[in-house]
Amino acid sequence: MMNAVVRTRLDLSKLIDELGLKKGAEIGVFHGEFSEFLLANSKVEKLWSIDAWDPHIKGSAFKKWAIRGGKLEQAFKDAVRRLDAFGGRSTIIRKPSADAVGMFKDGELDFVYIDASHMFSGVAMDLVNWWPKVRMGGLFAGHDYWECYRCEVMDAVNGFLVEHQQVLHLTTEDLTEGGRPFYPPTWWTIKDQITKEQYNGQVGEAKPQLVADRKRLKEKGVTVVLPYQYFGDRGCEG
Repeated sequence: MMNAVVRTRLDLSKLIDELGLKKGAEIGVFHGEFSEFLLANSKVEKLWSIDAWDPHIKGSAFKKWAIRGGKLEQAFKDAVRRLDAFGGRSTIIRKPSADAVGMFKDGELDFVYIDASHMFSGVAMDLVNWWPKVRMGGLFAGHDYWECYRCEVMDAVNGFLVEHQQVLHLTTEDLTEGGRPFYPPTWWTIKDQITKEQYNGQVGEAKPQLVADRKRLKEKGVTVVLPYQYFGDRGCEG
């Protein structure tokens, strides 16, 4: 039974401490704000912040707007400046996700947070590649779980979690940088190895909260479509 209440992705720092998670990676860093927050607000002993900061690799999350006037290179410099303050607790890896994953052994990490490519193939590749690196009982999570133009995170995550029999959780109270109540949710799950019967039971237990979460997100103008195990078809309101 977890005590931490995870309403925003910032609350993951509380969950990380409650579960005693010490080593993790953020995949997709940009300016480094979230890596900085995790290091400043948790007892994480080592965080690898991984990003290519390169718009030319296949599946890059960066678009033309991000490279105009050196914005992308400035984002890298911002991340270095932010994370340098944490000394040996922080390591920046400037590589594509698919290249960086080979630097870690299976089960080496306590948690992974994915916020890189938003294309279906890129998200799916990150999910498949980084999942083995998280130990059993660790946290596997990511950003941008919503139905939005040119964002295919939700469909890839749904398929992956169902295939691996992992229970979905969502944040609902994230804010924009300006403090407005409209921001893409974070999805998360605790890595577990359970039977199909146990999984079905946990899905049933999780459903009421996810019904409430989806309703809350809809009130904020955020549309999410949950895995079919929870609701059957895309139009069902549960």
